[in-house]
Amino acid sequence: MALISIKEYAVKHGKDASAIRHLVRYDPTRFQTLKKIGSFWVIDEDEPYPENANYRHGKYVGWYAENRRKNAEKRRAEQNKTPSQ
Repeated sequence: MALISIKEYAVKHGKDASAIRHLVRYDPTRFQTLKKIGSFWVIDEDEPYPENANYRHGKYVGWYAENRRKNAEKRRAEQNKTPSQ
């Protein structure tokens, strides 16, 4: 178990160091081996990169395209209505 800096961890996983720092700051529970030594964060070099919690369940996959399609259908239906007199 070798501890490495956040910057080294980011390079190892092909991510930007600022993205890792953002995860550490706002959701540190996603890392199992994260530790703070003085003012530096370190992490085990074998720690896997956490998957995206927003998309893990698949709830939002295709959400944007689906809503665009529904809204376009509504607009077409409203445009095709003839005013009744």
